[in-house]
Amino acid sequence: MKFLILFFISSLALSSNVGMSSMPLTEYKNSFSTEIFTNINENYSDPGIQLQYLYSATKKIGFDGGLRISKEDRIGLFVAGSYVFFKDYNNQPRLSLRGFFERDRINSLDLNSFGASPTISKGLNFFGVHTYPYAALPTKLVIIENSDDLEFASSLSLGVATKIPFEQMKDFVAIVEGNINLKNTSNNLSLGLSMNF
Repeated sequence: MKFLILFFISSLALSSNVGMSSMPLTEYKNSFSTEIFTNINENYSDPGIQLQYLYSATKKIGFDGGLRISKEDRIGLFVAGSYVFFKDYNNQPRLSLRGFFERDRINSLDLNSFGASPTISKGLNFFGVHTYPYAALPTKLVIIENSDDLEFASSLSLGVATKIPFEQMKDFVAIVEGNINLKNTSNNLSLGLSMNF
């Protein structure tokens, strides 16, 4: 079975990483991912694991969903859909939007998040290796159940996804991503390796 291993440092609000969704949808039809992460705040870190499946339905539409669990009694589910408005063509960058829903339970607190992540990326060729640098703005509204509290959370994601230039690893993609806290998240660094099918 082919899979994605992603090591990353994530935000307290579990800001959504962009990662493989920055790649053109025609590159791979399916990707299964296993992510190992650590949430870092000013006062603590929170390691965990995330399982994710990505599916490219068409050249413009993709879906993903998964489960995440962390050491600090946090468990979450998420589903998302992506749409490509402009494909990566000649000098034109790829522009896409990923809408998502997340449900998290932290100890006994339930959180529902609705958000979107506009993403711009551009495929480049470095010494024969296909590389996709990207920038995104994952933003969400977090609803705390059984209270009147709402929280707005946002970060700036900067990253690069690149194919690994060895024939034996032609289905692998390496990912490096950093998130800069804009509101109600913490800084985030992601390192990943994906094997797609």
